[in-house]
Amino acid sequence: MTKKTLTAIICLFLLSAMAPSAAAVGPSDSTIWGLSYDWGHFEGDVQNMTGVDTEATNEDLEEAADYAGFILESDQVLSGASHFYIESWDDTEVIEIQDIHGNTHQVTKRMTELTLRHGLLANAGFTMAWNDDSESIDIWYSASQEITLVVDASYTEYVDSEMMVYGGDLEMTGAISDIADLSMNFQVIADGEVENPEVDLGYSISMEIPSMASEWRVDGPLDYLHDLSQQSTNDEDEWFYCDDGEAIPSDWENDGYEDCSDGSDEYAIWDCRVDVKATSLSSLDEWSYNEAIEGIPLPSWCNTIVPRNLSLDGSQPDLPPDEDHYVWFDEQEDQIVARTADHIWYSKSYDSREHYQSESDCMDDGGEEWDSSLGLCGFSLAGEDQIDSSLIYWETPWGESGWNRYQWSGDYLFIGIPENATNTGEYEGGIIEGEFSTLTGYSLSVEMNDLPTEDFGINLDAFNVQLSDSIPGQGAFSDDIQISSGSIWDWECPPVGGTERLSVDDTMVDVQCGVAPPISPGMAFMMGHSLMPAFDNGVSELLNVIQSQVESWVGEVSGDDGSGVFLCDNGEEIPADWENDGYEDCSDGSDESGGMDTFTCDSGEQIPADWENDGEEDCSDGSDENDGSGEAASRLEGMIEALMESNLNKTMEAFGEKLAELVEDNVPTEPVMSLEDSCGLLFWNTEESRVVGMAIMNDDDDDGSSEVLLGPSIFGVRGHDIQLNINYNDGDEAREVKAEILGLTESEDIAPRSKHDIEDLYDILGPEFIPDIDLTDTDLDGVPDVFDQDDDGDGLFDWEDDDPLRPFGLPSDDGDDTVPGIGVIAISAILLIAAISSSKRED
Repeated sequence: MTKKTLTAIICLFLLSAMAPSAAAVGPSDSTIWGLSYDWGHFEGDVQNMTGVDTEATNEDLEEAADYAGFILESDQVLSGASHFYIESWDDTEVIEIQDIHGNTHQVTKRMTELTLRHGLLANAGFTMAWNDDSESIDIWYSASQEITLVVDASYTEYVDSEMMVYGGDLEMTGAISDIADLSMNFQVIADGEVENPEVDLGYSISMEIPSMASEWRVDGPLDYLHDLSQQSTNDEDEWFYCDDGEAIPSDWENDGYEDCSDGSDEYAIWDCRVDVKATSLSSLDEWSYNEAIEGIPLPSWCNTIVPRNLSLDGSQPDLPPDEDHYVWFDEQEDQIVARTADHIWYSKSYDSREHYQSESDCMDDGGEEWDSSLGLCGFSLAGEDQIDSSLIYWETPWGESGWNRYQWSGDYLFIGIPENATNTGEYEGGIIEGEFSTLTGYSLSVEMNDLPTEDFGINLDAFNVQLSDSIPGQGAFSDDIQISSGSIWDWECPPVGGTERLSVDDTMVDVQCGVAPPISPGMAFMMGHSLMPAFDNGVSELLNVIQSQVESWVGEVSGDDGSGVFLCDNGEEIPADWENDGYEDCSDGSDESGGMDTFTCDSGEQIPADWENDGEEDCSDGSDENDGSGEAASRLEGMIEALMESNLNKTMEAFGEKLAELVEDNVPTEPVMSLEDSCGLLFWNTEESRVVGMAIMNDDDDDGSSEVLLGPSIFGVRGHDIQLNINYNDGDEAREVKAEILGLTESEDIAPRSKHDIEDLYDILGPEFIPDIDLTDTDLDGVPDVFDQDDDGDGLFDWEDDDPLRPFGLPSDDGDDTVPGIGVIAISAILLIAAISSSKRED
């Protein structure tokens, strides 16, 4: 298996875990499969796979601490659910669709829906108490995190009766958020001194994509679906179909030669340049130009195919006024260039490559017009242009001619120049265009108390900050798209390989084994091309806002008003900290006023003010070092020395040695399951060219033959002895789970707090962990309602009980407390990736 293919599979699974659309349940005969996971089983699954008991690890920590002579208690809680489902079906209605050349084709629809829900709650905490006579250390630590991911993607692929693909449409919506908090309190008593600092940190970051829609149309029909219907034996069997139906080898497309009799194998793309009105720029240089065009979206026709038979339609031109200069930065010329109706203007001399300084410089260089306000030299344009509302046809006296496309919008003029789309050896798939909207938000809080910073002249309050903002965004994109099928037929995991039979809804289905993207390649590539600009836009907007807020905060901390400028008497500006630095930086010397701030020592001596409290005694009597920092440093040094002279080091050494001994007993000498003996593959239906499932195989008895660790029921292949709590579902079971999770959009829906049992953490951390907790115990069973998952004691979990406070309820037949659970992608993707990478089959 090639690295490129493996990378594509890995990226697809990870992309599925990040991609944020309105989905519905498909028809009853659709193909559907997926994975669900309840994170409440995570510790048990870790133990099943590795043999390591995390509860026992906590006990080892506490026992080792007790042996060493101090108290340590810790716990962690993980809960939530993850779901990943793919459903696909065919719509037999025949419709018409146009490719990028405007040619009409009769096609039908292939529908695919990706549904993703992931919610995770995590808490961890510990307390530690150590003392040795008069020295002691107490630590209280609590951390929490909440992650939510909601994704719906609906994809329509257009194919003809021969399964040739003509493009697709994609709609997506989704949201991702991450909220975390950390609190830590210390109390250190040593050398008769007490320090008890507290630190609280918190952040949240979220990104919502309320809408995203993109359209992909091909240059010529693509046959990548055939790669799942029959095994390719020769790459040269791939064909490009000309507009007149003629077929040529696919690598002849855009190779610089017209191989189709109608020339349809060669085409150009509108390569767009952004011109900016010169008077809107702060200065005519590359930096100002790039700043002006940053974030300016290109018109939708940019990067699209240039039609073959262009013609003017007789409409009125829509260009800027003749005298307005519109500029761009020419990278080849390395200078600013401008255009008016009759002239082209340059900022640098052709011979010297230096900026023009005067009219004489311009005229000496052959220029005809000089613009003193802009510093540009103008040269008359040769030939005449014919122009309508969107196209320019130009001719030169020496016989050259061509077309440009334009669009004027206020300070911006977009110029499209035909660029030959020569084949670079990659498989061109056509053009994708789309629009999106985003909503990006963040918050940050920092609170530090009782740190000994004031002793060192630092105002701790300046570091306590709360920042937050929400930034909407929207945009459009247009780009070339490249498609590859990524399928491999001769990939097997003995005893599974070649053609196998799966049991789906008690029906045997013949499938082909191998490696392929779980969704259509067209959908995978469309998702990648569509998400990238949306994420770039959201992240860019977020970073700009955060940078602005942080700079403002830093200014408050440093006392800088943000200007940082000193104004000389003659109007010059210099950095503010150059004033009275001993050097005349203003040409009139007004920055050195002789009014340098001074500090008067107790002895009467005078020294520069900034020498005060710089860590060195500059006054002969030492009175310039008067902030008490020396005394504070001495106090802290005394505390550290006292701790070093205590039995703290001996205690930590004993703790480490005992923990290493205990952990050895908790780690099996032989691995329970080796991923090196794992192998992953996917299954597809060759008649429909559609992936219908996946499996991860593992050799659990080292007999050279693998068993099904995760996946469907495969005829004649037994299941693995280790049972993971990742639920693989297909057919009606998968359809039921998808119907249940479609309405789950909030964190509380996907990862309910009622299932997040933090009672043990509360017992360890105390009321500080949950301030103002209500300890009401309705059913008087000794468990407060806030922790009680069965408030009426009827054996039913509250989330399964219609009336959770009704006494004497009868338990249900199924006492399953799990939620069919993309963290599952984190497990299944890692397993699949590791399985594929470490397969025993030779590439």
